[in-house]
Amino acid sequence: MNTLPQRSPLVLAAALALGSVIALSSALAAVSAQTSVAPPATKTPAKTPEAFVVHQAVLYQPDPVLKERFGGDGLIATFYLRQVEAEAKKILATAPRGLGTSGVLISTVRPGSSPKIWFAFPTTRRLPTNLRLELEKKLATIPAPVPTGGPVAMGLAFSIWGGDKESQEMMRQGPPIPDAWRLVAARSKKTGMPFDQMLGLAWPQ
Repeated sequence: MNTLPQRSPLVLAAALALGSVIALSSALAAVSAQTSVAPPATKTPAKTPEAFVVHQAVLYQPDPVLKERFGGDGLIATFYLRQVEAEAKKILATAPRGLGTSGVLISTVRPGSSPKIWFAFPTTRRLPTNLRLELEKKLATIPAPVPTGGPVAMGLAFSIWGGDKESQEMMRQGPPIPDAWRLVAARSKKTGMPFDQMLGLAWPQ
């Protein structure tokens, strides 16, 4: 009967240890084959807010009045406002960036006069005065449709340089009016002053 060769305890311990190392190495190799190290995450640069974004048109007069004074053609007002929007974007794209602000850009037109541009802000967060004056001057040179029977006010609710959340929230409650309009209304001490009369006092011919 054959007998297995006798091994010393030290030889057996070494063999067991070697077997454990080989088994551990095989296990690690299997795990490495199934997984891969993901590259370090890279931060995406924050997107710079657009200089001028229009949210919606704003009416300061009943829609039937506007249509009547534009001869029933509301498309000419839409086309004009798009030109105003494009020019405002062009001007603000090259202006020094400041704090975000939101408000309404208003163009008023009447028979026999060039357009008048106004800005209305619901809070104290406003455009720098020199930039506002530049916009008012340049935007007023864009030819506007001429109404009949009275003045027309066309508005664009906007955000500049990312806008201002407080102002946007306040505008959901109603569109702001320019300071000059508010001053005229306060001085008249009348409630419910007709729009045409108020505008005539704020923008005398």
